[in-house]
Amino acid sequence: MSDSSSEDDIPLNQLVKKAAKKTPAKTKASATKKKPSSSAAQKKKKRSAPIDDSSSDDEDNMSLADLQAQINKKKKAAPKKKAASKQKASAASKKKKKASAKASKKRARETGSKSKSGSTKAKKRKTSSTSSKSKLQGAGDTEKEFKTSIDDFKSGPAKSRKVVTSADVKLQLSLAVLCRWWYVMEWPETTSDSNPGSDYVEMAGMPGVYIGTNNNVVGQMIDTRDHASPNKPSLCNMMSKDCSELIQLWISALEKQVVDMNERNDAYQCGSIQKKDFVALLNAELKHAKGLDASKLQKVADKQAKKKAKNKK
Repeated sequence: MSDSSSEDDIPLNQLVKKAAKKTPAKTKASATKKKPSSSAAQKKKKRSAPIDDSSSDDEDNMSLADLQAQINKKKKAAPKKKAASKQKASAASKKKKKASAKASKKRARETGSKSKSGSTKAKKRKTSSTSSKSKLQGAGDTEKEFKTSIDDFKSGPAKSRKVVTSADVKLQLSLAVLCRWWYVMEWPETTSDSNPGSDYVEMAGMPGVYIGTNNNVVGQMIDTRDHASPNKPSLCNMMSKDCSELIQLWISALEKQVVDMNERNDAYQCGSIQKKDFVALLNAELKHAKGLDASKLQKVADKQAKKKAKNKK
């Protein structure tokens, strides 16, 4: 027992020397053993882990008791390091989660603002399209080329019509007349020569147009209307007139329409609008028409016509 305890206090390098002195035969035998082949040595080198020389030298000079104490300290310190590393990892993961949450919230705000801006843009587009209808924009020399809505020809507009210089002035005045043309123009003009005979019948809703019903003329149509008449209620015909004539036709048609509405029963409705409200709209439109300056509008219309002609070239 005394020998083993004394050996614990001896440094490792001295212990190794002592052991080497005791067993010289074994060392000689090991020396006489064949060296391993170069390929096997290379494989062992690859498999063996790198050794820290500085630490091994220090440990060689230590006693076994000190070495055991150092190993015990490392074992005790290992779980503390693991706990500290876990805490650091958890703290880092928490930071990452917070950063990702902030980023997602920011993205949500941005997408929300974009969707809002998109909806406002869509609303603006809708309002601009409706305003373009109310301004009655159009261009061209024939009826097919004019861009107009069917609502522009109705006799009961939802809002009082107003002429604006930012749109086609002549087109606005023409449409204002055409939606109530029968109050100021007679077309077609009825004459004794207009009836083609007993084999034809006038078509309902189309005065001056006849269709054959007897003998060899069945299905044949005859149009007796004068298409060259200045009273023809076509867009091309109205656009050929000057602004002062169109304004006078508009005013006289409105005045007759107001009289016609006042003579009707109070239960009368123009579309979804009550008679009283509709008459108020007509009076507001009449007031606007009477306040227009025909000469100024004519200058604007001439400029617009020149611009259209230039664009066509």
